[in-house]
Amino acid sequence: MSKDLETNPAEYFSNDVVKMEKMMLQLSWLAHRRMAHRLKDHNVTMSQYMTLRALKQQNGRSTMTELADAAFHVTATVTGIIDRLEERELVRRVPDPADRRRMNVELTDTGNTLLDEISRNSLFNINTFMDKLPPSDREKFSELMGKYIQTLLTE
Repeated sequence: MSKDLETNPAEYFSNDVVKMEKMMLQLSWLAHRRMAHRLKDHNVTMSQYMTLRALKQQNGRSTMTELADAAFHVTATVTGIIDRLEERELVRRVPDPADRRRMNVELTDTGNTLLDEISRNSLFNINTFMDKLPPSDREKFSELMGKYIQTLLTE
């Protein structure tokens, strides 16, 4: 990488790329801040929420390793998160029927209810934004966002 590119990268990229980088940083910061604020009302951290969501997407039951992968955490981190969620009775550890040495994690009814409530609030907020867009923009926005996420997941 050249010295100029390292010290002033904006000069090497088109204005739309520089503008997009700024908007993506703002979007990620604002979305994280808003979601963290909503989660605070439920006494849940972003990491706990992402773990609960990942567990629900795994049909409410998962091994710790699968859950760590699905929630984008390392297993040691998930262990601490599960400890705290279990204290609140949002999840429970259960023996793996195929291997009694292993434990699975299950979403409890309380955890599922909490996720549904948080999801309802989140969907309401997204709907408020999407309602302001014409249908063609909604579709295009969703398509482009999906492509961007796929790019991030495969990098």
